[in-house]
Amino acid sequence: MRRPHLCPCPMSCKPIRSTAEGVHLDPKDLDEGSCMMCFGQSKPSEYEVGGVRHVNDKRLCMASPMKGIIHFQIEDVDVDWLVWLFTGSKLGGLK
Repeated sequence: MRRPHLCPCPMSCKPIRSTAEGVHLDPKDLDEGSCMMCFGQSKPSEYEVGGVRHVNDKRLCMASPMKGIIHFQIEDVDVDWLVWLFTGSKLGGLK
């Protein structure tokens, strides 16, 4: 898959799916109302919160006229939650 032009993580993320696939978005496109989302595999970032270990090895990036470019570093549990939120079905862990 081709990396979106507005990708905030070109060195640390490999795109898996994107709404901007095959589309060349420039920053000026955001001024005109265009937006995009991209999901990719990234280098793991590990941390612990409340005794629970988290290994975030995915990225979800969004570009919109209202917020600009935002990226989240997420893990499989977050991916399952997003799939459930948008489709109502469970994915069972993304590998």
